[in-house]
Amino acid sequence: MDPYSRVDARINKAYVFVRWKLTLYGEVINLLNRSNYRFDSFGGYNAKTGRATVTLDRMFPIIPSIGVVLEFEGGRPAGEVELLRLRLEERPLRRKLLALGPP
Repeated sequence: MDPYSRVDARINKAYVFVRWKLTLYGEVINLLNRSNYRFDSFGGYNAKTGRATVTLDRMFPIIPSIGVVLEFEGGRPAGEVELLRLRLEERPLRRKLLALGPP
């Protein structure tokens, strides 16, 4: 039996939005379509011939797939947090200017 060998390939493209991210992907498992075998069962032993039999299963054929991953973020988006911080910082400054009166 040959040694186990498999080549997989995957490509991702991510699009980032304010509160979520969209990732598109394509992948191929066993890109070279190599015939890998694994032991399945022992078939028995023939005492007359001195032979043992085993059953082997072929593993993965070439398997292409495509997909979409959506990731959502909880809480406020980063831009909205910054705007809120600016608004809170502006209020005391406005109060100080009003307290000083007109120039």
